[in-house]
Amino acid sequence: MLRLLFILLLLCNFAFCGNYGLYTPETYQLQSEPEEMVLFILDFSNSMNESIHGVSKVEMMIETMSNLIPKLNRSMYVGLRVYGHKFGFTPIDACRASALISPIQQGGNIAYGLYDIKPRGMTPITYSLKQAIKYDF
Repeated sequence: MLRLLFILLLLCNFAFCGNYGLYTPETYQLQSEPEEMVLFILDFSNSMNESIHGVSKVEMMIETMSNLIPKLNRSMYVGLRVYGHKFGFTPIDACRASALISPIQQGGNIAYGLYDIKPRGMTPITYSLKQAIKYDF
């Protein structure tokens, strides 16, 4: 029985990111069908720069992920998608700012690009979820 588990860490809304070896549907294929897969979808939109009690939302999210990642079972299939991580040349481009940073794989290393991404873009939540369903699983 295939169970899909989306874990969304949404703390709010504009971002830029360099080339982190992003995966595309053409360059990534899941090798097997595990029983359970976890895809973290993280918000790197501009509103993540806002602070709550003197700490930015993005700092809170990174700290949460830093505490969570080492506790994940290495046999789990995990991946990482981000959105709002870049501006677009047009509003349509900004509304499609969603990227698979780490494909879903057993013992996936989802932390390697996480600390280099800066919040700057819009908040394409719906687009990101559609991309995850269509391509990541």
